[in-house]
Amino acid sequence: MNITKHISIVNGEVNVDGELVFSNKEADSLNAFLKSIYREYGIKYPKYFKMDRLSKLGFIASEVLLKGEELSEKYNANEVAVVISNSSSTIDVDTKYYKTLTDKDDIPSPALFVYTLPNIMIGEICIRNEFRGEIAFLISKEFNAEQIYNYTTSVFSNNKKIKTCVIGWVELDSNENYNANLFLIEALDNTKKNYTFKVSNLLKKYK
Repeated sequence: MNITKHISIVNGEVNVDGELVFSNKEADSLNAFLKSIYREYGIKYPKYFKMDRLSKLGFIASEVLLKGEELSEKYNANEVAVVISNSSSTIDVDTKYYKTLTDKDDIPSPALFVYTLPNIMIGEICIRNEFRGEIAFLISKEFNAEQIYNYTTSVFSNNKKIKTCVIGWVELDSNENYNANLFLIEALDNTKKNYTFKVSNLLKKYK
């Protein structure tokens, strides 16, 4: 298995395979920054604007990762898996939802509640791309390359239908610190050792 592509979204920058492809450090909020990427990449998906910020971050990262890859032409829907992890789960939207619970003049918001499970972000990515393979959301204190490597290799080993997997880290904490690093893993032959899917290469490419 090999790392076909890697993208990172952090500190107002978008990098693809280590190359800076977009920057907007002037954006005054995460929403504004992500919207600028949305426009830069010509994404047309109205449902995006209803998502919580964690889902927006993961969705935009997946759009950049998968742009030009044409996975739907190479694989069946049930051959694509998604495994994503973070540290804070859905704390950003959890905090907002909790406020609607405690506000005597308001009612709990269904629009926020639907995003209080982190696998909803994966669901948004899968719906957009019509992926129907295995999905998993893992929680760890920090980006744990060994954990996600072990889980992903077990997905490939235990489900012979899976031929490619989107994996990575999508974090947004209560202080609005964000970091998205996604990798496209495919069962392909590749003579470039730095692209082999292994823990050391995940750590080298993680930004």
